[in-house]
Amino acid sequence: MADEIELNMGRLDLTRLGESSIDRTNLTGEDDNDLAEDAHEAASSDDEAEYSCCGASDGEDFVPVTQLLAVLETSRKRKRKLESARSEIRALKQRITALGQERSAQESKRLTIRTWPDNLQRYFDGNLGGVSYNELVKWSQVEGNQSPKYSHPNLRLRPPTPGETRKEKERQKNEKRKQENRQDATDGRSTKRLGLNIEALVLQCALRFNEGIHAISRLDPFLVPETPECLPRDRWGKFTYLRRYHVGSRSCNLTLSALRPDELLAPLLVCRQWHMIGSNIFYTNKFVFSSLGELGRWCGGIGRKVALVSSVEIFLIGSQHLTYPINDRNKFVSRRTHPLMHLPQCLRLCELRVYLRETAASYVRRKHETRGVVRYAKQMTHAHPNHRGTRNLHCIQGLDYIYALRGLVSVEFFDYDQWLTRGKKNVPVRDTDFVDAIRTQVLREKLLEHYVRSRLINLAPLLPAYDPPEHDIVWQCLEDIGVDRLEHGPSRNVAQKADTDSDSGSDTDSDSDSDSDSDSDTGSQSDSKSDLRLGSADKPITLDSDSGSDSGSDSGSGSDSVDSRHDDASLPARAGAATGGHTTGSVDLADDTADERTIISIDLTDDDDVSGNMGQAVGDGGRCDDERRGTAERSLFVGGAMSDVRCDTDIERSGSPLPFEQEEPLESIEREESGLFVREGSEVLDLTNDE
Repeated sequence: MADEIELNMGRLDLTRLGESSIDRTNLTGEDDNDLAEDAHEAASSDDEAEYSCCGASDGEDFVPVTQLLAVLETSRKRKRKLESARSEIRALKQRITALGQERSAQESKRLTIRTWPDNLQRYFDGNLGGVSYNELVKWSQVEGNQSPKYSHPNLRLRPPTPGETRKEKERQKNEKRKQENRQDATDGRSTKRLGLNIEALVLQCALRFNEGIHAISRLDPFLVPETPECLPRDRWGKFTYLRRYHVGSRSCNLTLSALRPDELLAPLLVCRQWHMIGSNIFYTNKFVFSSLGELGRWCGGIGRKVALVSSVEIFLIGSQHLTYPINDRNKFVSRRTHPLMHLPQCLRLCELRVYLRETAASYVRRKHETRGVVRYAKQMTHAHPNHRGTRNLHCIQGLDYIYALRGLVSVEFFDYDQWLTRGKKNVPVRDTDFVDAIRTQVLREKLLEHYVRSRLINLAPLLPAYDPPEHDIVWQCLEDIGVDRLEHGPSRNVAQKADTDSDSGSDTDSDSDSDSDSDSDTGSQSDSKSDLRLGSADKPITLDSDSGSDSGSDSGSGSDSVDSRHDDASLPARAGAATGGHTTGSVDLADDTADERTIISIDLTDDDDVSGNMGQAVGDGGRCDDERRGTAERSLFVGGAMSDVRCDTDIERSGSPLPFEQEEPLESIEREESGLFVREGSEVLDLTNDE
């Protein structure tokens, strides 16, 4: 606008100059008069066109220069104000964007690193201000996936008694002398061996208990350490949790009266046979955990021995304070429920007891609803198991790892709030529908190959340098004391349906369309490829192969009966041979040299699809079971034990995802928190370290 006004003013000046020059000229000729008239008409038409924007209309005089200058100045002021307003708007938009990013960062900030070890070090250095030791203990429990307020009903921690304090001082004074005496007693001497059965009975008396064993890993809230040397440190030199065992429900002090792992498991240091027998005896006890964090640290610490655990009791509570970082694909793993991934690795697990909070007001479902709706829903579900006034147990985080279990004998759920309010420990949860849904899955019998894998002789060696052969006396000794006996084996219906499927003559690599539950006698089928007659855990399992099989076995072998302790080891290999060997990367379990059966490792922190690289199981009647569709559902950093086991793909399967064994200790994401309860060496375990 201002530029147009300046241009019009310039043209106005030129026009006036032209008019004045024409007026001063004395034109007498006719041509000159015509020229003057034409110039005047042209100037008038230009003025009307060019000054219409300045408010001049037909018949009016030209706008004065002062008025035009005022309009120009006003336009310039408006232009400056507009530019200033635009600059302010841009600055405000940038500020809004910055504040939004800052708010989003605060809301989605993920704490992934433990801070209590460094804070505890500053506490001993005197650089932490007025923070007390008890506050640091609570902070360590929050960051350790534990509850600083609640623990298992049978775990009662207390301050040390004067007698315990006096005994601890005496023990510290005599510790060096005892170590020297032990060294002198073992140098140059040979131990006279007793019978292995007698030694096994001695180990059974020392390592088997009638009460639950609490696996505790936390700081002692009732005893402040005098010096930093009183607390254990991890391999990186940072403070870590005290690790203790406590048997029974009696009160104890975590530092002085609870059992140190190196003292309780000292018999495992005698020799390899004692370590082999003692480990199998010790892990048949019932282990009790007061939080998810303690379960994860204990299972990650014992390594491959987690497959020997047969009974677990856990208080299902944790902390969401620390989380795992998000990967480049915006995926992450729940740090609170990550310890439950160890449960499917307990291949011999038979009993599971869970304490959870069901009736607490802070856990009641749908808190956003109005009181009228809540009262109405409570009235409608007053007599229902899934009551509106209780917690919705079906939505508990981490239940998938419990649903994945198979072959359990018993599973129970108890309401922890009944212990808090009424003082009763073993009150079952009200929601019986939830318990029935869990039992429907976990009480199912294991798949045949899973059952074979869970036998002691098929587990990964406890010591890499010591793996007794099949006919060694150690296995017979374990059977004599009842360690190798499982509660029940796979279902006979599996074998019967396998014969029915194999009788149809379909290819083992294709999906079957038969869903038949026929109860016909398997022996009546003359042209079946394989005849599986499954026995119990104490009876032999025989396998009859047809002479026409292309497995390469002897045609006249017939029905071979082997010892019940070793029959399951060769069954998968022979079943695979009967199907024509349609396996990839398989290992014969009957081969003593097949120790590489647990080499495959899967990393679930990567979002890549790895299911295409692993074998795919066939579900009931050829249906693909979603639980066994791919290996991407396996636990983090665990060996794919079942990926290389030969099995009869004609056998109908209904059960859990593939169990896992480990050739190496579990490589957990939370590696710095997985302090070992038992340190594994190449030949002899070192239990003198408190780490």
